[in-house]
Amino acid sequence: MSEPETSEPAAGEELQFDRAEFAEPGASASATTCAVCKQPIPDTYFEVSNLILCPRCRVRVEASLTGGSELVRFLRAAIFGAAGAVAGFVLFFGVFQLTGRPFAIIAVVIGYLVGSAVRKGSLGRGGWAYQLLAIFLTYSAIAVSYYGIIASLAARERPAAVQAEAAPAQPGNPPMPAGRTVVTMALMAVVYLVAIYAWPIIVGYQSPISLLIMAFGLWEAWKLNRRMPLRITGPYRVGGGVTGPEGAPAHA
Repeated sequence: MSEPETSEPAAGEELQFDRAEFAEPGASASATTCAVCKQPIPDTYFEVSNLILCPRCRVRVEASLTGGSELVRFLRAAIFGAAGAVAGFVLFFGVFQLTGRPFAIIAVVIGYLVGSAVRKGSLGRGGWAYQLLAIFLTYSAIAVSYYGIIASLAARERPAAVQAEAAPAQPGNPPMPAGRTVVTMALMAVVYLVAIYAWPIIVGYQSPISLLIMAFGLWEAWKLNRRMPLRITGPYRVGGGVTGPEGAPAHA
């Protein structure tokens, strides 16, 4: 007779601690299953932030949520979050191109996309660093979206002749030194960045409801990356009662 296959949690799998799975007192061994490997628990189990885990999965989950490289995890969260920000920009600008109107409510969707992506990249770790990252990427996506819309409207209103007109050559002017060229380009880049990141504030000044919606989008990104305290209690015996010397250890 072949042994039943054991489904192990995938590496980097994010657990959902917002949904509790309690074991009822007196439950049979076959009725108590692990929330990670989905296998029946024959004797003892642990509760990890209200999820029922077998002893083996408890060790794996605790290691995944407390170990690992913080730098690698943050870079992963930044990459995932940047992808979410790009998706949000494409959605915002795409809807504008289709309808001809900027819908501020999409800022909430951007906050959800970026916040979810950052949390996925951080393996559900959460905390103020990931919250600030999500806020920055969400605001950046909103700012670039509004700047793209303004630039698109300006290009439409500009006469075609002006677009095609080239600046007349100025013979006799000496070329600008390379050092000054670099400084000029750096200053122009700073001016452009300031202009880009100022547009959400300008739009909000003209339309307070849009500012409120953008603030809600930022709050969504912040909320999705709050740190969830890790609390481990047990071991408990299937059918009721606490067993073993561990009693009820807690890890926050």
